[in-house]
Amino acid sequence: MAPKYIKWGNGKNVLIFLHYFGGDANCWKWVAEEISPEFTCIGINLSGFGNTPPMLVPSTLNYALNIQSILKEIGGITQYSLVGHSMGGKIALQLAAIDVKKRIKNIILLAPSPSGMEPIKPAIKFQLLQQPNKMEAVDIINSLTFNNLSKFKLDTAVNAQLTTDRSVRTWWVNIGSQQSIINQLHKITCPITVLYSKEDDAINYRLIKKSVLPNLKNTKAVEIKTSGHLYPLEIPLCLAMKIEKICR
Repeated sequence: MAPKYIKWGNGKNVLIFLHYFGGDANCWKWVAEEISPEFTCIGINLSGFGNTPPMLVPSTLNYALNIQSILKEIGGITQYSLVGHSMGGKIALQLAAIDVKKRIKNIILLAPSPSGMEPIKPAIKFQLLQQPNKMEAVDIINSLTFNNLSKFKLDTAVNAQLTTDRSVRTWWVNIGSQQSIINQLHKITCPITVLYSKEDDAINYRLIKKSVLPNLKNTKAVEIKTSGHLYPLEIPLCLAMKIEKICR
Protein backbone atom coordinates (compact mmCIF):
# COMPACT_ATOMS: atom_id res chain seq x y z
CA MET A 1 0.00 0.00 0.00
CA ALA A 2 1.25 3.49 -0.85
CA PRO A 3 2.34 5.62 2.12
CA LYS A 4 0.03 8.29 3.53
CA TYR A 5 2.93 10.74 3.61
CA ILE A 6 6.60 11.25 2.77
CA LYS A 7 8.97 12.91 5.21
CA TRP A 8 12.19 14.77 4.46
CA GLY A 9 14.56 16.18 7.08
CA ASN A 10 14.31 16.43 10.83
CA GLY A 11 14.39 20.14 11.67
CA LYS A 12 12.43 21.83 14.44
CA ASN A 13 10.21 23.83 12.06
CA VAL A 14 7.57 21.67 10.38
CA LEU A 15 6.18 22.24 6.88
CA ILE A 16 3.12 20.29 5.71
CA PHE A 17 2.64 20.11 1.92
CA LEU A 18 -0.66 19.43 0.12
CA HIS A 19 -0.39 18.66 -3.59
CA TYR A 20 -2.34 19.71 -6.67
CA PHE A 21 -5.12 17.76 -8.42
CA GLY A 22 -3.48 14.87 -10.25
CA GLY A 23 -0.32 15.19 -8.16
CA ASP A 24 1.02 13.36 -5.13
CA ALA A 25 3.48 13.75 -2.26
CA ASN A 26 6.44 12.85 -4.50
CA CYS A 27 5.98 16.10 -6.42
CA TRP A 28 7.39 18.02 -3.39
CA LYS A 29 10.67 16.08 -3.43
CA TRP A 30 12.71 18.79 -5.18
CA VAL A 31 11.40 21.58 -2.97
CA ALA A 32 12.11 19.56 0.18
CA GLU A 33 15.67 18.91 -0.98
CA GLU A 34 16.28 22.66 -1.29
CA ILE A 35 14.78 23.53 2.10
CA SER A 36 17.15 24.33 4.98
CA PRO A 37 17.91 21.52 7.49
CA GLU A 38 16.13 23.56 10.17
CA PHE A 39 12.85 22.34 8.64
CA THR A 40 11.05 19.01 8.58
CA CYS A 41 9.05 18.62 5.35
CA ILE A 42 6.05 16.30 5.21
CA GLY A 43 4.23 15.74 1.92
CA ILE A 44 0.75 14.27 2.33
CA ASN A 45 -0.66 11.82 -0.20
CA LEU A 46 -4.26 12.96 -0.27
CA SER A 47 -6.64 9.99 -0.34
CA GLY A 48 -7.12 8.63 -3.85
CA PHE A 49 -3.88 10.18 -5.08
CA GLY A 50 -0.40 8.66 -5.23
CA ASN A 51 -1.93 5.17 -5.42
CA THR A 52 -3.61 5.55 -2.01
CA PRO A 53 -7.17 4.29 -1.41
CA PRO A 54 -9.91 6.84 -2.15
CA MET A 55 -12.32 8.08 0.50
CA LEU A 56 -15.74 6.48 0.69
CA VAL A 57 -17.28 9.94 1.10
CA PRO A 58 -14.87 12.58 -0.24
CA SER A 59 -15.36 16.22 0.74
CA THR A 60 -13.07 19.10 1.58
CA LEU A 61 -14.00 18.64 5.24
CA ASN A 62 -13.26 14.91 5.21
CA TYR A 63 -9.91 15.57 3.53
CA ALA A 64 -9.09 18.09 6.26
CA LEU A 65 -10.10 15.64 8.98
CA ASN A 66 -8.03 12.92 7.34
CA ILE A 67 -4.96 15.18 7.31
CA GLN A 68 -5.47 15.91 11.00
CA SER A 69 -5.60 12.15 11.60
CA ILE A 70 -2.35 11.61 9.68
CA LEU A 71 -0.59 14.36 11.64
CA LYS A 72 -1.78 12.75 14.87
CA GLU A 73 -0.34 9.42 13.68
CA ILE A 74 3.01 11.08 12.97
CA GLY A 75 2.98 12.61 16.46
CA GLY A 76 4.99 15.39 18.05
CA ILE A 77 3.69 18.14 15.77
CA THR A 78 2.47 21.00 17.94
CA GLN A 79 2.82 23.77 15.34
CA TYR A 80 3.42 23.81 11.61
CA SER A 81 3.28 25.90 8.46
CA LEU A 82 0.90 24.69 5.77
CA VAL A 83 1.64 24.81 2.03
CA GLY A 84 -1.22 24.04 -0.35
CA HIS A 85 -0.99 23.91 -4.14
CA SER A 86 -4.04 24.39 -6.40
CA MET A 87 -6.61 21.84 -5.15
CA GLY A 88 -4.39 21.45 -2.09
CA GLY A 89 -4.79 25.18 -1.50
CA LYS A 90 -8.54 24.88 -1.06
CA ILE A 91 -8.09 21.88 1.22
CA ALA A 92 -5.45 23.84 3.18
CA LEU A 93 -7.99 26.59 3.86
CA GLN A 94 -10.55 24.02 4.97
CA LEU A 95 -7.96 22.50 7.31
CA ALA A 96 -7.12 25.93 8.74
CA ALA A 97 -10.82 26.66 9.30
CA ILE A 98 -11.13 23.64 11.63
CA ASP A 99 -7.77 24.23 13.33
CA VAL A 100 -9.34 25.01 16.71
CA LYS A 101 -6.05 24.38 18.55
CA LYS A 102 -4.32 26.98 16.34
CA ARG A 103 -1.45 24.70 15.34
CA ILE A 104 -1.07 26.32 11.92
CA LYS A 105 1.38 29.25 12.07
CA ASN A 106 1.35 30.26 8.40
CA ILE A 107 -0.47 29.28 5.24
CA ILE A 108 1.22 29.48 1.84
CA LEU A 109 -1.10 28.97 -1.12
CA LEU A 110 0.38 28.24 -4.55
CA ALA A 111 -2.08 29.15 -7.32
CA PRO A 112 -4.95 27.97 -5.10
CA SER A 113 -8.29 26.78 -6.34
CA PRO A 114 -10.85 29.43 -5.30
CA SER A 115 -12.65 28.92 -2.01
CA GLY A 116 -15.88 29.38 -3.95
CA MET A 117 -16.59 27.84 -7.36
CA GLU A 118 -13.67 27.27 -9.72
CA PRO A 119 -14.62 28.07 -13.33
CA ILE A 120 -13.72 25.12 -15.56
CA LYS A 121 -14.33 25.25 -19.30
CA PRO A 122 -16.32 22.27 -20.68
CA ALA A 123 -13.43 20.96 -22.80
CA ILE A 124 -11.05 21.11 -19.82
CA LYS A 125 -13.65 19.51 -17.58
CA PHE A 126 -14.05 16.62 -20.02
CA GLN A 127 -10.26 16.13 -20.09
CA LEU A 128 -9.92 16.23 -16.29
CA LEU A 129 -12.58 13.56 -15.85
CA GLN A 130 -10.76 11.08 -18.07
CA GLN A 131 -8.32 8.49 -16.75
CA PRO A 132 -5.31 9.22 -19.02
CA ASN A 133 -2.88 6.79 -20.57
CA LYS A 134 0.82 7.60 -20.38
CA MET A 135 0.94 9.64 -23.58
CA GLU A 136 -2.12 11.65 -22.54
CA ALA A 137 -0.60 12.22 -19.10
CA VAL A 138 2.55 13.64 -20.73
CA ASP A 139 0.38 16.02 -22.76
CA ILE A 140 -1.43 17.12 -19.57
CA ILE A 141 1.85 17.90 -17.78
CA ASN A 142 3.21 19.78 -20.80
CA SER A 143 0.02 21.87 -20.95
CA LEU A 144 0.47 22.85 -17.29
CA THR A 145 4.14 23.83 -17.40
CA PHE A 146 5.95 26.89 -18.67
CA ASN A 147 9.42 25.33 -18.24
CA ASN A 148 10.59 22.00 -19.60
CA LEU A 149 10.91 19.32 -16.93
CA SER A 150 13.77 16.86 -16.58
CA LYS A 151 12.90 13.25 -17.42
CA PHE A 152 12.78 12.31 -13.73
CA LYS A 153 10.43 15.16 -12.87
CA LEU A 154 8.25 14.47 -15.89
CA ASP A 155 8.07 10.77 -15.01
CA THR A 156 7.12 11.67 -11.43
CA ALA A 157 4.33 13.99 -12.58
CA VAL A 158 3.08 11.49 -15.17
CA ASN A 159 3.01 8.66 -12.63
CA ALA A 160 0.98 10.86 -10.27
CA GLN A 161 -1.57 11.41 -13.04
CA LEU A 162 -1.75 7.69 -13.81
CA THR A 163 -2.27 6.72 -10.16
CA THR A 164 -5.02 9.27 -9.46
CA ASP A 165 -8.16 7.28 -8.68
CA ARG A 166 -11.05 7.74 -11.09
CA SER A 167 -13.55 8.36 -8.28
CA VAL A 168 -11.60 11.33 -6.89
CA ARG A 169 -11.30 12.76 -10.38
CA THR A 170 -15.06 12.71 -10.61
CA TRP A 171 -15.50 14.14 -7.11
CA TRP A 172 -13.06 17.02 -7.51
CA VAL A 173 -14.12 18.11 -11.00
CA ASN A 174 -17.87 17.83 -10.44
CA ILE A 175 -18.18 18.61 -6.73
CA GLY A 176 -15.04 19.59 -4.81
CA SER A 177 -13.90 22.36 -7.15
CA GLN A 178 -17.45 23.78 -7.12
CA GLN A 179 -18.05 23.56 -3.37
CA SER A 180 -17.89 26.85 -1.47
CA ILE A 181 -16.08 27.11 1.85
CA ILE A 182 -16.20 30.92 1.89
CA ASN A 183 -18.46 31.02 4.94
CA GLN A 184 -15.77 29.19 6.97
CA LEU A 185 -12.81 31.44 6.15
CA HIS A 186 -13.52 33.91 8.96
CA LYS A 187 -12.25 31.25 11.38
CA ILE A 188 -8.71 31.51 9.95
CA THR A 189 -6.52 33.90 11.94
CA CYS A 190 -2.97 33.01 10.84
CA PRO A 191 -1.14 34.93 8.07
CA ILE A 192 -1.74 33.78 4.50
CA THR A 193 0.58 34.26 1.52
CA VAL A 194 -0.72 33.61 -1.99
CA LEU A 195 1.90 32.91 -4.66
CA TYR A 196 0.90 33.36 -8.28
CA SER A 197 2.52 33.38 -11.71
CA LYS A 198 1.34 35.29 -14.76
CA GLU A 199 2.57 32.38 -16.89
CA ASP A 200 0.16 30.02 -15.10
CA ASP A 201 -2.74 29.26 -17.44
CA ALA A 202 -4.55 26.88 -15.05
CA ILE A 203 -5.11 29.26 -12.11
CA ASN A 204 -4.21 32.62 -13.60
CA TYR A 205 -3.72 35.95 -11.87
CA ARG A 206 -7.12 37.26 -13.00
CA LEU A 207 -8.79 34.38 -11.17
CA ILE A 208 -6.57 34.90 -8.11
CA LYS A 209 -7.44 38.61 -8.03
CA LYS A 210 -11.15 38.09 -8.62
CA SER A 211 -12.01 34.89 -6.73
CA VAL A 212 -9.23 34.15 -4.22
CA LEU A 213 -7.86 37.32 -2.61
CA PRO A 214 -11.21 39.09 -1.90
CA ASN A 215 -12.31 36.19 0.33
CA LEU A 216 -9.18 36.08 2.51
CA LYS A 217 -8.04 38.30 5.37
CA ASN A 218 -4.51 38.92 6.63
CA THR A 219 -3.24 37.97 3.18
CA LYS A 220 -0.33 39.00 0.98
CA ALA A 221 0.01 38.19 -2.73
CA VAL A 222 3.49 37.52 -4.13
CA GLU A 223 4.29 37.07 -7.81
CA ILE A 224 6.46 34.14 -8.88
CA LYS A 225 8.37 34.66 -12.11
CA THR A 226 8.70 32.23 -15.02
CA SER A 227 6.65 29.26 -13.92
CA GLY A 228 3.56 27.56 -15.20
CA HIS A 229 1.14 25.84 -12.84
CA LEU A 230 3.49 23.19 -11.48
CA TYR A 231 5.70 25.40 -9.27
CA PRO A 232 7.14 22.55 -7.14
CA LEU A 233 8.48 20.82 -10.26
CA GLU A 234 9.39 23.87 -12.34
CA ILE A 235 11.04 26.22 -9.82
CA PRO A 236 11.81 24.22 -6.65
CA LEU A 237 14.77 26.35 -5.52
CA CYS A 238 12.89 29.63 -5.90
CA LEU A 239 9.88 28.13 -4.13
CA ALA A 240 12.01 26.76 -1.28
CA MET A 241 13.56 30.19 -0.73
CA LYS A 242 10.13 31.87 -0.65
CA ILE A 243 8.78 29.30 1.81
CA GLU A 244 11.78 29.62 4.12
CA LYS A 245 11.54 33.39 4.14
CA ILE A 246 7.85 33.30 5.04
CA CYS A 247 8.08 30.54 7.66
CA ARG A 248 11.18 31.54 9.61
